[in-house]
Amino acid sequence: MKAHTADSYREAASAPRYSPRGPALRPTRRERILLAMACTAAVEGYTQTTIAKVIAHAEISRPAFYEHFDSKGVCFSAVERRIAADLVERVQVAVGQGAPARAAESAVRCLVDFATQAPVRARLLLCESLAADPAALDERDRVVDAIAGAIERRQARCPRQAAVADLPSWTLVGAVFWLIEQRLRRGSGDLRNLADEIVDWVRRYERPLDEHRWRASVPGPPPPPSHVVSELPSEPPIAPSRRRRGACRQQALRNQRERILHASAVVASRTGYNAASVTEILAEADVDKRAFYSIFANKQAAFMAAYELGVQHARAVVADGFFSGGTWPERVWESILAGTQFHATDPMLSHLLCVHSYAIDRSGIAPIDKAQAAFTIFHHEGNRIAAEPLGETAMQAAVAAAFETAFLCSREGGGEQISLMAPLIAYLCLAPYIGPRSAEELVDEKMAASTAQ
Repeated sequence: MKAHTADSYREAASAPRYSPRGPALRPTRRERILLAMACTAAVEGYTQTTIAKVIAHAEISRPAFYEHFDSKGVCFSAVERRIAADLVERVQVAVGQGAPARAAESAVRCLVDFATQAPVRARLLLCESLAADPAALDERDRVVDAIAGAIERRQARCPRQAAVADLPSWTLVGAVFWLIEQRLRRGSGDLRNLADEIVDWVRRYERPLDEHRWRASVPGPPPPPSHVVSELPSEPPIAPSRRRRGACRQQALRNQRERILHASAVVASRTGYNAASVTEILAEADVDKRAFYSIFANKQAAFMAAYELGVQHARAVVADGFFSGGTWPERVWESILAGTQFHATDPMLSHLLCVHSYAIDRSGIAPIDKAQAAFTIFHHEGNRIAAEPLGETAMQAAVAAAFETAFLCSREGGGEQISLMAPLIAYLCLAPYIGPRSAEELVDEKMAASTAQ
């Protein structure tokens, strides 16, 4: 490892440095382990990081590692908590020093500055946490909540007539996390213009504080049913009887494959991708090991196939919904209605799609990036009716806000809750183009029509 690279990773773990004067301040064994975890996860990614690699980097024994940490996940979470505490403190200071009405803007600029100044630490917190254990995702949620809370407390000092973005602060923070994470993972280190572009998106939601409604949005009543129904069955096929298993090998393989895909989603929702094992999938799918490996090379291949199948059907229902509408705002509403109800029909698949994408495949552009890019295409048409067209980053931010909503719902309450958030997601996607009031009126009109039926 090059010396300057090692210095960057030392910052990631906040390990003590040697003093140039007097006796050396040697890092403790725990600090060396944390540094080694930060180095390894930053270079190779969390999924490729092993305890063997960490102890080799730290130059300690395996028993010494377990004296301090129970597992790889616990060790990574300790690194993550240090970085998170520093970031939250930075944002709280920045928000506290800025104007109350610009609290969201102050937070955005601080987050982007942090990623610019400490890209390795930002990568560990924002990228690798998505591939780690549930505890790491819990820490990400706590960071989002802490930053959102700082924004809300500062905005509470505004006069009621002040113009403030009417969108949930947790959605805003989560969207910024996604935008930064994607750029760091792709190696797009130049973030100089990112803050200005995100702030432009945030300002599209501004309205007097006393008119706010969506900033404290919670799941509402069920929206009207979408006329678009996915062809993907929510239940696996029944295993053929033993007497018929040899009747048609091709049909039997298809049956086994579908059961394995469904089982992969079930196991992921139960234990998470990293903790899942082929043995669990076999038991859930009721297939033997030989059948599994005749179809899939390994666990990752099975999960990846399940993910791609889910994304394929999600795109199909969203596209069908979109092109069934009249005006562009109505198209957006119909696409969101179809997409959110697709998630509700299969909560376990929804959990796989929303939560485990990055853990499954971190090579190149993760599948979730492709999914977000596909949905961003629908936003280009919105620029034709926008008083002031959005830039590409602002469009990506609107989609990222919708994805953050689905991500949080899947983690907290399952895919069923996503359908209840359809009005908020529609508002998030429409307001930057047609204004918050017009977006709110359209959503209310659609919800009222469903109530009257």
